Amino acid sequence: MAFDYTSFFTKLGKQIDAYKKLLLAVGGTTDTEFQQILDAYASESRAVLSTIEGTISSISSLQTSVSSQISTLLTNPMSGLLVQLVKDDTGKSVSRAQALDELIRQMENDSQSVQNGTVSASFSGTTTGNGSTNYSLLNVDGKTAELAYAEDINIRVQGTGESQSYLLIGDTGYSRFNKDYPGGSGIRTTRSVANPSTSGNLVTNGTISTISSTDSNLPNGWISTASTTASISAVQQDEIVISGSPSAGYYNIEITDSDGKKLVTEPIAYNALSSAVQNAVQNLSGYEDTTVSYLSGSSPNFTFRVIYNNRKNGNTITISNSTTGGTFAISTINTGGNFLSGGRCLTITGNGVEKVVYYIPVNLGTRTGYFFSMRLRPDTVTSGVLAVSLVDQFETTTVPIQDNSSNSNQVTQDISALTNAAFSAVNGFFRTPNELPSSVYLKVEFTTALDASGVVEISDLLLKATTPAYPGGPYIELTDGSTDWAKDDRLVLTVTNNYGGQIHQWMDRIFNLKSSGRLLPTSGTPTISDTLIS
Repeated sequence: MAFDYTSFFTKLGKQIDAYKKLLLAVGGTTDTEFQQILDAYASESRAVLSTIEGTISSISSLQTSVSSQISTLLTNPMSGLLVQLVKDDTGKSVSRAQALDELIRQMENDSQSVQNGTVSASFSGTTTGNGSTNYSLLNVDGKTAELAYAEDINIRVQGTGESQSYLLIGDTGYSRFNKDYPGGSGIRTTRSVANPSTSGNLVTNGTISTISSTDSNLPNGWISTASTTASISAVQQDEIVISGSPSAGYYNIEITDSDGKKLVTEPIAYNALSSAVQNAVQNLSGYEDTTVSYLSGSSPNFTFRVIYNNRKNGNTITISNSTTGGTFAISTINTGGNFLSGGRCLTITGNGVEKVVYYIPVNLGTRTGYFFSMRLRPDTVTSGVLAVSLVDQFETTTVPIQDNSSNSNQVTQDISALTNAAFSAVNGFFRTPNELPSSVYLKVEFTTALDASGVVEISDLLLKATTPAYPGGPYIELTDGSTDWAKDDRLVLTVTNNYGGQIHQWMDRIFNLKSSGRLLPTSGTPTISDTLIS
């Protein structure tokens, strides 16, 4: 026995048509007419206008009440019919949700579909920060989010520094049977700007801040087949040299970071030991991991080494000297690698042959969305392709894990197409299937080897769980860049939807498909036509 599509969708079409006519009969769209009456009496006394406004308010309340009751003529019978048809077909008593799942399953198995819709999106805005902006219109199962609202999602950056956030604000939303539906999502939610230092980063050592104890060219926690073509940058280091035997007073260390922000320590005694100098530096916001160590000399003529652990490169030191006598000098020992968020960068020097591969164990959940991000800085690269994917084993021919719609979880980048000597973001969204293998790895590989003259630096790897802006809507992620976002930065994600597929849209209104991420199978040549709504 098969599900009776004809019975269900024919009744659905009749119900929808009747609902629309009943709504019109009770004045479901009367705002224009009400305004016309108010305009006609605009010059009358306040008492006359109050009488008219009161009557309009009473009519509107009555319309709302009647419309709500009419909607039950649509939702209750259709819910009952679906449950009954599924029970007749399977012989099992099911809930409304189970009946929906069974309908979708059988439609997929029987190649049944409703008319598809066309959804697209694009970012716009003028900003100070140059982090990346990312969206995906595929849901967790890898299907296009055809029920997404057509709206402008405004994005407002909040806060400063390493823990910035942004506010998502959608257009005004309406209930599913409101005369002004669909409107917008009505969302107002705050999210964090993504960076590899976040606690939600699933990539071990994503900032490349520590090195393997067995291989000085391998980030700690990573597995690789790389040989001499890979290396890890040094951390930026400066030396503070005190000479001339200061005899009293204090000095301040001024550090200007790569974004031009200056921070000043509390006063440091002229003869302070390295531990006291380190404490003063570590009290500066963002420099908590910076170390200061003694190198040479005797009090008060010390030489200290400053190591900027987990900081962007480009830090500069100056000394504000308020001591009696003495000279303070800064000597740069190492400018560090070209990393953005801190730690170090991984440098691959091409030889035209070696296809470097890295595997990073990750702990992922089933049927979950993930956002991936990394930074690449090429130097005179003429050929080379990097691929990032989710895999389950250490083999060069491994096929990436696929989502529930058979989309491969892989992002590829032609490195020669990136801007030379500048960091570019490489990002993507992954979706895990209903079942996962016992071991999963983030695989970073050069599917085409770098040419012999090319060099590429890899920095800031991030993999984090992500959720749509609202159920059934787009995924949105912002990442850090070389220049921080500013508090007044504004972005807009404009989502368009032609709302094609009226049966699909009404199934959403009746059964609230968006709330659970459900979608009916759709097609440009559907087997179940919108002409049934008559």
